[in-house]
Amino acid sequence: MVSFGFALVRLLKGLIRGFRDPDFRALLFVLALVLLGGTLFYHQAEGWSWVDSLYRSTMILATITPEGFVLTSDMAKLFTVVYVIAGLGVMISFAVTLGRHIAQPSAIRKYLSEKMDPSDEG
Repeated sequence: MVSFGFALVRLLKGLIRGFRDPDFRALLFVLALVLLGGTLFYHQAEGWSWVDSLYRSTMILATITPEGFVLTSDMAKLFTVVYVIAGLGVMISFAVTLGRHIAQPSAIRKYLSEKMDPSDEG
């Protein structure tokens, strides 16, 4: 349970650092639009609840197929093909960018690496 707490703290720190980055904010906005589009479509086309539509839109882009996931119309199947092709790149780009902000070295490690840089010696 403690390791989960540490992971959550690192995630939150990464999100905070990410919000300072305009590319991160832009990717988050585009990802939100993609998820909103999927949610709206599945809610209308499949008649799922809003929560189920958002959940399944997210799982589709995360390439996870929930058990019992069945699309009932050909239109929904065709939409899902396009949705995955368009949205998967956005989801992966966001995950990589978030990971970069989570793994960003702390100020102390950054300071030490700059201090030990041999190019500074004169």
